[in-house]
Amino acid sequence: MRVTLTRSRPLTLGDPVLKPLRTLVGLTAAATAAVVTAGPATAAPSVDVIADGLVGPLGLHVSADGIYVAQNFTGTIDRVRRNGSIENVAGVPDASGFVVDGKRVVYTTTAFDDEGAPTTAALKLRKANGDVKHLASLLKFEKSRNPDGDQRYGVLGVSKSCRQKLPRMVKPYKGIIEAHPYAVADAPGGGWYVADAAGNDILHVNRKGRVKVVAVLEPVEERITKKLAKTFELPNCAVGGRAAFEAVPTDVEVAKNGSLVVSLLPGGPEDPSAGARGQVVRIDPRSGKQKVVAKGFAGATNVAIGKGGKIYVAELFGGRISQIGKGGKIRGFKPLNQPSAVEYYKGKLYVTYDTFPPEAGPPAGKVAVLDPTP
Repeated sequence: MRVTLTRSRPLTLGDPVLKPLRTLVGLTAAATAAVVTAGPATAAPSVDVIADGLVGPLGLHVSADGIYVAQNFTGTIDRVRRNGSIENVAGVPDASGFVVDGKRVVYTTTAFDDEGAPTTAALKLRKANGDVKHLASLLKFEKSRNPDGDQRYGVLGVSKSCRQKLPRMVKPYKGIIEAHPYAVADAPGGGWYVADAAGNDILHVNRKGRVKVVAVLEPVEERITKKLAKTFELPNCAVGGRAAFEAVPTDVEVAKNGSLVVSLLPGGPEDPSAGARGQVVRIDPRSGKQKVVAKGFAGATNVAIGKGGKIYVAELFGGRISQIGKGGKIRGFKPLNQPSAVEYYKGKLYVTYDTFPPEAGPPAGKVAVLDPTP
C-alpha cells in the first residue's frame, strides 16, 4: 500500500477497499466519527504550539539536535527554530520518515509514476556538507525478495463458488511487489530500521547498505458480518468469511529492551465503514515474532514510547492522540484535529496536527508540545 496523503474525495463503496490503497484521503466528517471510546479520557493536557503554517507535517524528530519536521506536501525536512520559524534542511520527495544525528539526516524517499507504481524507494543520508549518499535501494530489494509474497489478502475463508461471485477487487491475492518506505529509526547495534508501508514489512539497513528482513507484518483480519457484506456489496455467501487487510506499517520505534513498537494503519477503507482496525504491535527483532499490543485505532499513523514504556499513538482519522494502558486498553489522551506524528523527549510529547491543508486559506499544519503527565 502506498501511503500518500492528498486532499481528495472520500472513499466510496465502489472503491477497491480491500486491495492496496493508492491514496490516503483527506479527513472527512465520517472519518472523524471513527473515534473509538475504548476508555474514558482524563482531563486533556494543554497544547503549546511552537510552529504553524506547515503543509502535511507527516514526520517529526525531536532530540538534543533540535525539533525537525517533514512537510510531505512540499517535500522538505525542516528545523523548527526557537522563535517558531522554519529553517530548511533538505529537499526530500515524499518526505515522511527521517532521523537526525547532528547535521546528518537519514531519510526515506519514494517517487511514483502516473499510475501510482513506485519508480524509486530508497534510504539516503544527507551529510553535514549537504552531499547526499545513497544508502540502499529498497525498491530493488522488494523486487528481488517480495517478503510478503506468501501473504494472502482480500476475502478469505469462503467457498470456491463464493470466490467466483466476489467483486474482482476483493478476490484473494498475494502480496504484490511494491515499496513505500515510510518511517525510519536508529538501530541500537548500528544501521537503521525501516517501516515499508507498501511492502508490509520492517527492514534493517546496515551502514554498508545491506538490507535484511526483520519481520513481515501479518494481515489484519476482520470477520465479515452481514453489515460489512452489505456495506461493501459482497455476496451473502461471504458472511462468516474473513477480510484480510494489508498491515501497512507507518512507524517503528525502539523500546529500551530492544523490541520494536510498530503502528499499523492498516489498508482498506479509511472511513469507519469497516471499523477502527489500526493496531500497535511489538516485534522481537531477533526472531521476527510479533504480538499485538492494542487494536482499535482509527488511522494509526505514528507511535511514541514515553516514560515507563507508555505508548502513545497518533490517530489521524480518530482525531486524537491516544495512550495504551494495561491490557491493551486505549484511552483518548488528547483530542486534536488530524494528528499525524507524535514523539516523546525528556518528559514532553511533541505532536503534529492539522495535517491536511484547508480547502481555502493558508496552510495550518502545526507542531506542538504537551505534558504527558496524567
